[in-house]
Amino acid sequence: METVRRLYRAFNSFGLQAVVEFAHPDMEAVPPPDWPEASTVRGVELIQAMARQWVETFASFEVEPERFLDAGPDRVVAYVRDRGLIKGSDAEIDTRFVHLWTLKEGKIVRWEVFADEGQALEAAGLSA
Repeated sequence: METVRRLYRAFNSFGLQAVVEFAHPDMEAVPPPDWPEASTVRGVELIQAMARQWVETFASFEVEPERFLDAGPDRVVAYVRDRGLIKGSDAEIDTRFVHLWTLKEGKIVRWEVFADEGQALEAAGLSA
């Protein structure tokens, strides 16, 4: 769980590049299942490119972890709040997601994002 906590701190303090130290080279990122045309992205470089596209649409952006659940020896559920100001406008986002992190030997091997808590807990093998 501490690895995931440190990952959020690093991202919010230093940006996407700081997250690389936490990632396994073959890491997978899985967007919410109900997002149109969402597909799993594999490899640290491709995940960074995907995340960069999202983050660069904002003048400011942070992910605030609100709560963590231990989901087994190598899995962590994180309830997070994404907040940001969209570049070139006064529009802000303030959205909650649930992240499911899977680790192997202290490195992140899978990051799943859910808009629905029930789906996240089911994927983690926990009950809602």
